[in-house]
Amino acid sequence: MTSAAQATVAVYSPTGSAIGDAVLDQLGTTAARAEDTASPGHLHGAVFVTGAPGEYGIEDERVGAYVAHVVEAATAIATTLASGVSESSALVIVLPPLSDTLSAGATPISIAAGALVGLCRALAVDLGDRGLRVNLVQPGLMHTASSLGPMPTIPLERPGGKHTEAVDVAHAVEFLLSDDSSYITGVQLDVDGGVSEDRHAAVSVLWADGLLTPDGPGLAALLT
Repeated sequence: MTSAAQATVAVYSPTGSAIGDAVLDQLGTTAARAEDTASPGHLHGAVFVTGAPGEYGIEDERVGAYVAHVVEAATAIATTLASGVSESSALVIVLPPLSDTLSAGATPISIAAGALVGLCRALAVDLGDRGLRVNLVQPGLMHTASSLGPMPTIPLERPGGKHTEAVDVAHAVEFLLSDDSSYITGVQLDVDGGVSEDRHAAVSVLWADGLLTPDGPGLAALLT
């Protein structure tokens, strides 16, 4: 495990998060879980992997509590980074995967994602003069989602019906933390194989597979 002295990037993610684990693996010795890092003065980056309500012990129906939790957490991380001594720093917020709407439901996931998008843009403006960049990554349909099969309508559909992999998200996070993105802030990077460009076609496939119904939880999120 990376020591607090070595780590320059703090990773905040729910226990057992595939994306959080992939980010740690990708960043190697430069990163550590937030609880293993020391004071913010030596940090130059942070990653906030947004979990579903249940991963924070919050019922799906408690939308307000969930949204408040993730927004307050992201804000606190940004404030901590901006208060450090580093001349420049970066925060990457990883939104819940689109496939989470099939389990946790569209309402909490969509509202939280919308709130974090707005927060990202506000923080990029408010804290930019302190050298902080804030960006978002939106994962698509994670290949681990139950019952998701091939979706030929996705422009970059992979063999075997695999969709967004955790390592795909980790690569995007690494880029947004690096100096290669030093003039990028306040943006959302979709890592979904193009599904966000053709969501209605994706909905048609999910409907045909019986994963979406007229009153199902995931329909609204994929249509918006």
